[in-house]
This record gives sequence, C-alpha cells and structure tokens, in this order.
Amino acid sequence: FSADSRRRRRRRHEYDSLTFFAHQIVSGRIATTLTFRLDKLTYIYINIKQLASLFRIMCVQSKTSTRQATVTAMHKDDQYIGLLKPWVLTPNTQIDKDKEYFTVATWGTMHSLRIFKFAWLTSKIGKQLHSEGSGLIGETRQVTNWGFSDCRGETFTVWQKREDMASFYRLGAHKNAMISMKDDVSFRVRRVWVKGSDLPTPGDYESNKAFVLRIKRGDFPEAIKKT
Repeated sequence: FSADSRRRRRRRHEYDSLTFFAHQIVSGRIATTLTFRLDKLTYIYINIKQLASLFRIMCVQSKTSTRQATVTAMHKDDQYIGLLKPWVLTPNTQIDKDKEYFTVATWGTMHSLRIFKFAWLTSKIGKQLHSEGSGLIGETRQVTNWGFSDCRGETFTVWQKREDMASFYRLGAHKNAMISMKDDVSFRVRRVWVKGSDLPTPGDYESNKAFVLRIKRGDFPEAIKKT
C-alpha cells in the first residue's frame, strides 16, 4: 500500500472509532434519560394509584359515616308501635315493685330479604331466652316494615341483673345470631333501669304498649355501666 492509502485507512479507522465512541455516549445518555423518565413515570403512577386508593377509602368511610348517622337518627325518631307481641313473663318470677331491673331494648334495621333469616335466628334465641336460670324476667318484641330496604326488628327484655343479660348475650344462640347477622343488620341499643311497678301486665296489650313507648321516649334512667 502507498503512504497516501495508509493515511486514508488510518483516518477512516480513527473516524469510525470516534463515531462509535460518540454513538456510545449518545446512546448512554438516551438510555439514562429514558431510564430516568421511566422511573419518574413509575413514581407518578404509583402516587396516582395510592391517591386513588386513598380516595376510595375516604369515599367508603364517608358513606359509612353517613349511613351510621342516618341509622342513629332513624332509631332516635322511631316511636312506632306495630305488631307488638304480648308481654311474656318468665314463670314463677316474683316482681319487687320497688326494685329497679336492668332492661335492654335492641333495635335493628335490615333489608327485607334478611328478615326470614332474622326471624329464624330469633326463634332459636327464644328457646334459650326462656330457659330456666337465664335470669330473664320478661320480654316482648316487634317487627315492622318501612320499605324494601328498611325492615326493623326490636326486642325489649327485662333482667334480674345486668350480669344475667351479659351472660346470655355472650353465649349460645344469641352469640351465633349476632355473628351471622353482623353484616346484615345495623343495630342500636338502649339500656335503662325500670322499676318493677312499671313493668307490663301479662295479657294487657295497652300496658305493654305504654311500657315500650316509655322506653322509646327515654322516660327511664339510662343504665350507665360503672367503670
């Protein structure tokens, strides 16, 4: 090869090397830029996803809070007496007219499709409720329908002692019913002290109705649990 040819080949090689080196630098910068942008986009996507999740949680909490407030207002305003069952007094119960008895009024609203399950479970509770040694003095209950999504079940029970009620609620059929219906019924409870002289007379519908209305109106002193 001539000297000129060798010089041209050398310059061509140097040019190719520089071009390759420049290409590597540019490619690296592009790759770095793309990686940075992808990382940034991923970061933004994760934050948007987290914000969306937080928004959904806030919406659910807000909806739940609104529902709970609505149910509380419904319970407070409910003074209705419908198909109230007769007052049932536990056999051989001696009533002290001057003694205050622990009384519990439960109130729950549910979808009408749940009422059959509710009735079946409460029928099983009734057998345990009136069993010997339960501590129950007497009880009445009612079911009212205010619409397809608002069927209400109420119970009014009077106990010898608060501890008797607590034992009954924690065991057996009642505990199973509460677990089974916890997602179906929105419950509210009143706990009050009632004197023996204020209890209904068995077989007297009017005295039973008056007793339930007094509980609903808040005429009896609240049974605040001592801490």
